[in-house]
Amino acid sequence: MLPRVILLLAVLALVACALRQLYLALWSFPALRPDQMEGAEPQTPRDDAELESGAFLHRILTEGFSHEREPWALEQARRVADRLQAGRPDDERFRVEVLWTSEVTAFTGPGRWIYLSRRLMERCIHEDAVAMVVAHEIAHHDMGHLDASSPLGWMVSHRMHGPEYELQADAHGLNLCLAAGYDAWRCLHLFDVLEAHALDAGARAAVFGPEDAMDAELAGEAVWRVDLRRWLHERRTGYPPLRERKAALARAYEAAAATP
Repeated sequence: MLPRVILLLAVLALVACALRQLYLALWSFPALRPDQMEGAEPQTPRDDAELESGAFLHRILTEGFSHEREPWALEQARRVADRLQAGRPDDERFRVEVLWTSEVTAFTGPGRWIYLSRRLMERCIHEDAVAMVVAHEIAHHDMGHLDASSPLGWMVSHRMHGPEYELQADAHGLNLCLAAGYDAWRCLHLFDVLEAHALDAGARAAVFGPEDAMDAELAGEAVWRVDLRRWLHERRTGYPPLRERKAALARAYEAAAATP
């Protein structure tokens, strides 16, 4: 058994190395944006420190997509960031960058930046839902999910523990929102927004889980086989289904609220 585990880890390490090289190769091309002139110098990291600190990613994203000029979006991002981080020292705070992109997304990486797409902000009825997005990304840093000693280490760790990391970030993120005075149920509306977007894109598995697992359950297959299908799907995608994530948070909040 042990040799197989070692072999699996070796394969994962090789795949991670290949992905890192692909990442660097992709970033060596000029950013594809309207104001990028043909023949411009390719964007590359100035040094390893810029790459590993997240400064290179921040430079690329802000130069290519940080063109937000609408006061409401910039003010909302600033207000949410300030409210969630009211008790943090200035040098430990994260800055929220609003990206002008068609993707409905939010993410973070090395460094003290949170990236939030304007399209996601537009879909959130309540500011509380936007706060939940930002708090979730801050939580990844608070929980040490990005603390691997190298990009390779982070990629292997994320592949092995990604779904657990997401659930932990959900729970800690909601706690950050509650501490800042946001409404829990309005925060959880974020998952309705993400679900609607996923279904519009035909990504049913992102909402309900893998269809083969649901089919296996309906067919009466052994529980362990159904659970294995779900586990493999979550390792492959890095995320538990949205419905399950929202339900887990709702149960935890109701239990906490009912405690005297």
